[in-house]
Amino acid sequence: MRAEDPAGRAARQRARAHHPGLQPLHEALLAAERPEAVISWLQPCRPGYKILARLASGELDLSHAVLDAVTDLHRNATGHIAALLTALGALPGRDTHLACLERDIAAMLDSAADQDMRRLLRRYATWGLLRHARAKARQAPLTSGVRHGQTARLKTAVHFTSWLASHGLDLAACRQPDLDTYLLA
Repeated sequence: MRAEDPAGRAARQRARAHHPGLQPLHEALLAAERPEAVISWLQPCRPGYKILARLASGELDLSHAVLDAVTDLHRNATGHIAALLTALGALPGRDTHLACLERDIAAMLDSAADQDMRRLLRRYATWGLLRHARAKARQAPLTSGVRHGQTARLKTAVHFTSWLASHGLDLAACRQPDLDTYLLA
């Protein structure tokens, strides 16, 4: 049996005092087979460190919704931390590809310029793309292929509606010659 390191014990006590939900992650990092990777990952200049510091200080609540909303730091680091916290039981399980698809769709819809087209695209995304993705997710977790396919469909719809607007058309006035011109452009 190893003698406990006083510095390690103090660090564990500080982590528990700041945010008890992070305790499983703290213990996993201490037990890592490659401590040099953990040390590298937790450098103050790295996004992972910044996210964990904000969680530990209480600036960020420990939830998927809060981590999904973190946009000022590297998205991959946030996703990695959320995956670690989920695997360790600090966050509840969820379908990550479905969550990413929902976030991607919201971002694409926010970027659509015309409010009427945005409403139309939101209906398409909600009742077509997301309904299909959620039905698949009830059977098994979504794959990245399904996520990227649904995202590509919405990007195409956004591009097409933008093209219509730039040509003074709306969807109701669009005819086959207009569609042919779009496809050849």
